[in-house]
Amino acid sequence: MRAWAALLVGCADRGGAEPPSTTSPVVPTTRTPWQLPHPPWDRSAFEGSLQAVVDDVIDVSAAPVAAAYAELLSARDPGCPEMSEDTATRRAWASNCVTSAGAAFSASGSDTDLPDSVEIHLSGTVRVGDRSLSGRGHWSDWLSVTGEQETHHTRLVGPVRVVGADPDAWTSGSWTVDTLDVRRVVRDGLPTAVEVTGAVGGLATPFDAVELDLHLSDPASCPEPSGTVALRLPPGRWFELRFDATTCDGCGEVWFRDEAVGEACAGFDRWTAWTGEAP
Repeated sequence: MRAWAALLVGCADRGGAEPPSTTSPVVPTTRTPWQLPHPPWDRSAFEGSLQAVVDDVIDVSAAPVAAAYAELLSARDPGCPEMSEDTATRRAWASNCVTSAGAAFSASGSDTDLPDSVEIHLSGTVRVGDRSLSGRGHWSDWLSVTGEQETHHTRLVGPVRVVGADPDAWTSGSWTVDTLDVRRVVRDGLPTAVEVTGAVGGLATPFDAVELDLHLSDPASCPEPSGTVALRLPPGRWFELRFDATTCDGCGEVWFRDEAVGEACAGFDRWTAWTGEAP
């Protein structure tokens, strides 16, 4: 028994206390989130993309959507599509059907047509022969008149595509509209204010998307808006142009990730010459 106890004590003595470690504690390193590298600043490509947007956006309207919608819906049969409302100013319907002449309705929609406004809602596709209208959203134009002043509003919400119609219309191109609001105020045939806000993708330029927040408040004395335009360079790098409308030269500073990278300019001649005539 004593021998066994001595053996245990001996083992305990040999184990003893462990010597202090000389290894330094591991301190976690701070990881910087990965980001796409800064692309080179290309003023020419930026200004070309910007000018194309500025020139096109002033004339956008819901007219090509409304025209295609009216033409295609005229091919309906009784019960195809099934109308839930059908009056002189408003129609609403929903169907997945094909008419006797081959017009295919796979959508739901509604339209309101008043003397000074038109609004189209659509979710799906309408096809007649080689012409089609596909979209998911609503698109409208309306006119407000106060004395000698006319205010022309356009609101586009959601992507829409027209096939087989005017190839020069924005609905026939590559644009993918998120939301776009354009307000043009005209007095005595001359513009007195223009506001453009919203976002559009699918631009056929080196920069493929744009976000706009522009306000032209006095075209006669200063043909430069205040606000910002952000253009996206694929795959997802945004350059933002900031106008201050104090120099009235159409130029502003461009920023990328809170860093000023250069200057860019655009001409707003088409904005200051917009007369209120239907585009």
